[in-house]
Amino acid sequence: MRIRPVVLVLFMKRLSQKPTLVFVLGGALGVTSLASPPFLYLPPVTLFPLQRQLLINVLLFFIASILKMIAGECNGNHCTSIEILLQQAQSAAQLFLLNDSESNGQRLNDTLSVLISESAVPTKAGFLKLDHGSTLCDFLLTAKQLLMVSSTSVLIRSRLRLVLFNVSLFNVSVRRYCAGELELCGPVFHCLEISLKEQLGPQNIIDSLRLLQVLTYERSLALGSSWINALLSFLVEEILLENEPEWLPYCCAILSNLASRSKTLCNKLKKQSTYKKLCKRLLDLFQHDSKMVVLCSLVLIGYLDERTRDVVFSSKNVSQAFICIFNVLGSGDPSLMTVHIAVDLLCRLVVSSPSSSRLAAPCLAATAKDFPTYGFFAKSMQKVAALLQSFDARVNEESMKIYDLLLSFCKLYELRSPVCLAIAEKSKLHDYLTTPILTMCHAAFLRLDESLFPDISLSAIRLLIFILQETIENGVRVQEFLSAGKICQLVESNIKTSLETKSDLISLQCAKITEGLRLAEVVANDEEVRAELLDVVNASLCSHINESQFVSNPIVNFFTGLDMGISSSLPDWSIHGVGILLASLRLLATLKDYSRTHKELYWRNLKDDRIIPFIAIAFTSHDPQTIYDALFLFTHTVQVQEFPVRKLAELIARVSQAMSRASSASSSENLQNGHRLSLESSVDLAQLSEIPASECEAFQQVDELLEQMKKGVNLKDVRMSQLVQAFERKIFLHKNRERELEKLIFVKEQAISQCERLRLATRDRSNASEVTNLRLLLNDLEKKLSERDEEFVVIRREKMELAELLRKLQHDMEHEREQSNAKLQDLEREKSDLIVENGKERDLHAALRTRFDEMTRKFDMATKAVFEKQMEIETISKTIAEQQRATSELRTDLDRKNKECAEARKEIASKVLQMEEQRKKLEKLEEENQVFSRIKALCGAGNGLPST
Repeated sequence: MRIRPVVLVLFMKRLSQKPTLVFVLGGALGVTSLASPPFLYLPPVTLFPLQRQLLINVLLFFIASILKMIAGECNGNHCTSIEILLQQAQSAAQLFLLNDSESNGQRLNDTLSVLISESAVPTKAGFLKLDHGSTLCDFLLTAKQLLMVSSTSVLIRSRLRLVLFNVSLFNVSVRRYCAGELELCGPVFHCLEISLKEQLGPQNIIDSLRLLQVLTYERSLALGSSWINALLSFLVEEILLENEPEWLPYCCAILSNLASRSKTLCNKLKKQSTYKKLCKRLLDLFQHDSKMVVLCSLVLIGYLDERTRDVVFSSKNVSQAFICIFNVLGSGDPSLMTVHIAVDLLCRLVVSSPSSSRLAAPCLAATAKDFPTYGFFAKSMQKVAALLQSFDARVNEESMKIYDLLLSFCKLYELRSPVCLAIAEKSKLHDYLTTPILTMCHAAFLRLDESLFPDISLSAIRLLIFILQETIENGVRVQEFLSAGKICQLVESNIKTSLETKSDLISLQCAKITEGLRLAEVVANDEEVRAELLDVVNASLCSHINESQFVSNPIVNFFTGLDMGISSSLPDWSIHGVGILLASLRLLATLKDYSRTHKELYWRNLKDDRIIPFIAIAFTSHDPQTIYDALFLFTHTVQVQEFPVRKLAELIARVSQAMSRASSASSSENLQNGHRLSLESSVDLAQLSEIPASECEAFQQVDELLEQMKKGVNLKDVRMSQLVQAFERKIFLHKNRERELEKLIFVKEQAISQCERLRLATRDRSNASEVTNLRLLLNDLEKKLSERDEEFVVIRREKMELAELLRKLQHDMEHEREQSNAKLQDLEREKSDLIVENGKERDLHAALRTRFDEMTRKFDMATKAVFEKQMEIETISKTIAEQQRATSELRTDLDRKNKECAEARKEIASKVLQMEEQRKKLEKLEEENQVFSRIKALCGAGNGLPST
C-alpha cells in the first residue's frame, strides 16, 4: 500500500515555533530539513498496515503534546497575580462603599472569591509587602470599613473574613499590623455579634473566632472598651456551656492568647463571679477529645489558678503535662496554630528567663529540672525535630517556632548534649532517607530573601552547629549524617554571602557569614571532612574576609584616636562585622595545625594592630559567643611579643563609655518623648498600641474628632467608637507633657545655680591663668597646624597620584569607547544585513503560505481519492474472500469424489479378479465339457448307438 504522508503539513504553522518538535516529527517520516523541498513535497512511501498504525499513533501523541503546550501557554498568559487581585478588590470595595448597588456587590463578591483561593497559597500571601500607601494597606483599611458598615451583606463579610484570615495566617507583618495599628479585632467581633444575633450558622461564627485567634496571638488588647468586655463574657460563657459548641477550641485559644499577654486581664477574670466555675471547667477540659482544648486549658490554669498550677506542674505531675504537650505538638495542625501555642508553653515550662536582673541569662526552669531524665525525652525530641520535615521552611511559621524551641534548649548547658544526641540518633543516613539534619541543611542553604522569615536559615545553621559539635565531641563521624561535599557546599554558600551595606538585611548577611565560619570551625575537627574543607576555606579566602573587615569596617577608626560614639557614628553592620573577623580567626586557629598557609596567616593577623578595636568591641558585646571568641583570641594575642595590652584596655574603656553615653542618651530621649515604655513598667502592654507616633499627630486626631462633634457626628462613622480612647490619649499626653516640663524646669534651675557658682568662683581669678591657658592653646594649635600641613602634603601627593590614575583611566576609557564604536558599526552592518534577510524570509514565508493553501486543497482531494480507493479495495477484498471460500468448498468436494473413485477402482479391480477367476473356471469347465463330449462320443461309437 502506497500513501503520501502529508499529514505533517497540517502542523507546519504551529511547529514552526517549536523547532525541536518539527525535527522529531520530520525525522519520524524521513524529513531532515525544514527548508528542503521534501518538507512540502514528500515522496510516496510504501507502508504496511502495522507501520501505518504505528505512524498514526506517533502523530496522535505529538498532536496531544502540542495541544497541551498551547493550553499551557494560554493559561500562563492570562494568569493574574495576587497584587492585581488586591487592586481589583480595592476598586470594587471603594465602588461598593460609594454605591451599595447589587451590581457593585456582585462584582465585589466575584473578586473576593478569586482572592480567597489566591490568598490560601502561602507563597503568594506570605510575600506580600506591607508598605504605607500600598494596595494591601488600602485594602485592609477598606476591609475594616466594610466589616463595620451595616449595608455590607453577609456573603461579603464572610469572604472578607476568609481573605483576612489567609493573609494574617501566612503573613506575620500583616497580622501584627491588623491587630495593632489597624485595630481590626473590634470590627471582627462586631461581625461575630451579627452572626450570633441573626443566627447565621456555626461556620460564620467559626470564621470570626479563628480570625480573632490569629489576630490575638502575640498581641494584647487594651481593656476598657465595651466590645472587649463583651468578648470576654462571650468566651467565658461558651467555655462554661455544658453542651459544648463546635467553636469551643477557638474560644479556649483566644482566651489563652489574651491571658498569656495581659496580667490585667487575668486579674479581671479572677474578680468575676464565674471565676471558680471557670477554673473547675478548665480542670474538666483536661479530658477533652480536642488536643487544642487540653493545651489551652493548661495555659489558662497556669495564669488563672495558682493552687491548681502548683499541683499540675509539680514534680510528680509535670511529666504528664510534658507528654500532653508533646502529643499536641506532634499533631502539627497549622489551622488552629497548635504548634505556636504548644511551643510557647513548652518554652515557658523549660526555659526560665529571670526578669529581676537584666544581666541574668536564661536557665533551666524549676519545673524542668528532671526533664532530661524522663524516659520519653529522647523520642519526644526526635518527634519535634521530625516536624521540621513536615513544614516548608520558606513559608511556614511553624518551622521558625520549632527552630527557636530547639535552639533555646541547646543554649541551656543541661539540655544541650541530650537534645543534640537525640536528634543525631534520628538522623543517621543509613536508617532514613530524609532526616532532620538533612532538613536543617536544606534550610541553611536558603537565601535571606527566599523565605518569609529571613533569619530561618541562620536558626537552621546554628542548630546544625550545636548538633555537629556534640556528635564530634562524642566521637561520632559527621558523614553518618551529612556527606563531606554537602557540608563544604553549605560552608562555602554561607561564607560567600555578599554584603550590601544599604540593604535592610545587612545584619543578617553578616550573621550568615559568621555562622558559616563557625560551622567550618566545628567540622574541621573531623578528619574525614577536614581534607576537603581546607580546599574550600583556603588561606586566600580567609585573608580576603579579614582584610575586607580591616579596610571597610569603621570600627578600625577607633584605634586612630578619633572620639566617635557607638550609636551615632558607627553603622549597624559594623558591630555585626566584629563576629565575622573573630569567627574567621578562630577558624584559622583550628586549621593552623594542619596547614602552613593558614598558620602564617593566623599569626600575621594577630600581630596586626587593626585587630585591637574588634577585640575591644567584642568585650563590650551582649552576645556570650562573641565575648567567648574575644577571650579565646586574647589568650593567643598575649603570646605575641609587644602586643599593646594597655591600648586594648584603654580602647575597651572608651567603648564602654561611648556605649553608656549612647544608652543614657537613648533613655533620656525615651523619657522626653514618652512614647517608648519599658516592658517591665507597670503600664499594661495594650496601652503601648494606643500611644501615637507623635504628639502633634495625636492632638490633630483629637481636634478632628472635636470638630466633627461640633458639626454633628455621623453615627455610622467607624471612628466614633474610638472617641473615648482619643480623649484618654489626650489626657495621657497632657500628663506626659506636664511631667516633662516639670523635669525641664528642675534641670534648668540646677543649671542656673551651677552657672552662678562658677561665675562667682572665676570672677576673682587673675589674668595670668588665662594667658597661660592661651599660650598652651596656641602651642596646641601650632602643633595641629603642622600636622595639618603634613596631612595636606600627603593629600596633595595622593591627589596627584589620583589625577595620574584618572588620566590613565580616561585613556583606557577612550580606547574602550573606540572599540565599542567599531563594534557598534559592525552591529549596525549586521543589523542591516539581518533586515534584508528578514525581508527575504517574509517573502519566502508568504510563498510558503500560498503553497500551504494549495497543498491543503490537494490534500483534501487526495484524501477523498484515498477514501474512495479504500472503499473499492474493501469491496474487491470481500469478493475475493467469497470466491476463495467457494473454491475451498469445491476442493473439499473434489477430494471426497477422488476418494470415492479410488474406492470404486478397488472394487472394480476386485470384481475383475473375480471375473477372471470365473472365466478361468468357465474355460476349465468348457474344457472338461469338451473332454466329456468327446468321451461321450467315443462311448456312443463303441456301442453302435447313434450320436445325438
